[in-house]
Amino acid sequence: MKLLNLIITELKVAKYYSISVDSTVDRSHTDQLTFVVRYVINGKAVERFLQFIQITKHDGEYLFNVVVGFLNHYGIAIADCRGQGYDNAPNMSGCYSGLQARFKVLCPEAVFVGCSCHSLNLVGVHSCSCHVELISFFNHVQGLYVFLSASPYRWNVLNCQNITLVLKALCGTRWSERADAVHALKEGYPKVIETLTLLKDDDRLDKDAQHQASCLLRKMNEIETTFLTIFWNEVLARMNKTSTVLQKESAHLAVTVELLTSLEVFVKSLRTKFDHYEAEAKKLVSTETYKTMNKRAKRISTRIEHPSNSSENTVLQGKEKFKVEVFFVAIDKLSAELSRRSEQYKILLERFSFIIDILDLDDNGIEKSAEKLCEYYPKDLDSANIASEFVHFKSYLSIKAEFKGKVCIGEIYKFMYDQNLFKVFTNVEISLRILLSIMPTSASGERSFLRLKLIKDEHRTTMSQKRLNEYSLLCIENELLETIDYKY
Repeated sequence: MKLLNLIITELKVAKYYSISVDSTVDRSHTDQLTFVVRYVINGKAVERFLQFIQITKHDGEYLFNVVVGFLNHYGIAIADCRGQGYDNAPNMSGCYSGLQARFKVLCPEAVFVGCSCHSLNLVGVHSCSCHVELISFFNHVQGLYVFLSASPYRWNVLNCQNITLVLKALCGTRWSERADAVHALKEGYPKVIETLTLLKDDDRLDKDAQHQASCLLRKMNEIETTFLTIFWNEVLARMNKTSTVLQKESAHLAVTVELLTSLEVFVKSLRTKFDHYEAEAKKLVSTETYKTMNKRAKRISTRIEHPSNSSENTVLQGKEKFKVEVFFVAIDKLSAELSRRSEQYKILLERFSFIIDILDLDDNGIEKSAEKLCEYYPKDLDSANIASEFVHFKSYLSIKAEFKGKVCIGEIYKFMYDQNLFKVFTNVEISLRILLSIMPTSASGERSFLRLKLIKDEHRTTMSQKRLNEYSLLCIENELLETIDYKY
């Protein structure tokens, strides 16, 4: 109880905060809603777990009542909430009756920010299902793992090839596991081919297993499969690295936008690397012929005369067909999804973007941007002094050698805290505190589920909710626990 009171006290001192809730089913088949808050204290943003709450429904109205009831119970001012961070489920993110829409009626300043990691996962989901060849590739990766892992004998044959990385299964929700699966396949590609070659002629296997090995081997020897393995290995590795950084507490809205924008630029740059991927693919397999080279081209009917039919119709085959209809389509879909899903973060960041570029703006531009920011947060910022204060802030930064060009939000706030400048630049401090308190991901909630599985396991499924919350709080916030003095 003392630890929870400390967090609540810190939250009230910090004033501005964001909330994040998510649910999962525990070992006793109880639906648990995790409640996480983010606020700025001692010059940095922190995310704290508060409690698991038993829920029986998932509709927006019910969740809204649970969240508001929890905040009121602990005396946390709803008017000080400046951000809501949930996943992209309709009951959470719905703009009409979702949790975020209902909560925004109570507190209009509490902007909704969809979990950036979940959005990044959805980028992969939609991009990998935009063409049948891409769907077939990921089905092959999963089918390969299922076939080899279904039998200890087959798995042992694979291990006898001294494979460097163990093959892994795909996961429909965690795309970091897809990155690991594709990477393991790419690193062990020749060894997997050798394994399947042995198994398809192995008389100790039944005919059905031999046939499956033969089909998988045929797929492995296709240059399209090899090409996509190399391509997706590079793309998923970048997406996984980006997602890992986004999940950190130190990541804020500006970092989220920069990472997603840079990832979009990186993906677009891959359009010129087709020949490189093809050359790498030819090193792994002996064939250089694309599947469509051996297929008869479809005859296009010209029975209806039309001026547009006067020229010959272009029919793509082989390399060009794969390049245009699969590779370019995958690149374009990835780029479009990244652009679309990062738009909400860019729109919100535009409120504060002038602070990041303040050293490059003239005084007039700074004054207009500061006054516009005050319109979004009229209860928090002083409209009479905000313009001149930000101009003064620019002058201060310009004489500091450590700050040149773009301003790093986290570093500048920590610097102001260490130098005790908050009384000089009050509006600047409040603006930065609001920005840093906005939660760009719901990763902390996901991490609390891992602790939930450890605490309420199959041997301890009947513990009370109070006991579960006490154990969970001690386990999840153990670093803060160590700072408490229990001597009276």
